[in-house]
Amino acid sequence: MLKKYAAMGLILLGTPSFAQELTGAQVLLTNTFEGHALNGHTLPETDVARFGMPNNLFATVGEGTEYPQFLTLYNVDISGGQIRFEWLHSDFADKVSGPTPEGNHDRNYFVFDLPEGVVITDIALDESESTLLDTAVLPSAQVVGPNKVVTDFASGVVRGVGFNPVFTITLSGS
Repeated sequence: MLKKYAAMGLILLGTPSFAQELTGAQVLLTNTFEGHALNGHTLPETDVARFGMPNNLFATVGEGTEYPQFLTLYNVDISGGQIRFEWLHSDFADKVSGPTPEGNHDRNYFVFDLPEGVVITDIALDESESTLLDTAVLPSAQVVGPNKVVTDFASGVVRGVGFNPVFTITLSGS
């Protein structure tokens, strides 16, 4: 029998053991940038640690914000099967606020230490739970492995204070 688990607007579908096993799981967050950098150079997809930014960080899924002030751009909260971004006001965030320029991608990779037999089958923007700025282009996400997803704030996505996308992850397995 399937049960629904709600956590800050996200519904995780699965057996009761999914929620219990996911809570407390380790997650690795890596941010990459691709496109035209602030210095004018064009970069292939690049780990932002190259620029001296704190990156490739581990956290435990549970209560509270797992990644407060990540890259001084946003708070990242993961609860159950939800990834919630909250854009911050900071000097760096103000520099990169506005529409994501043509050819640019701000990607966030999440790798979860899932219980044996459990896999990620889908991730999607939850428009009803998200707060987005005026934009014709929505943030996107995709599954890139059985325990790995990526969010992408690509060309045309408008970021700034009030940009708070929420993504829903669907799990399956035993």
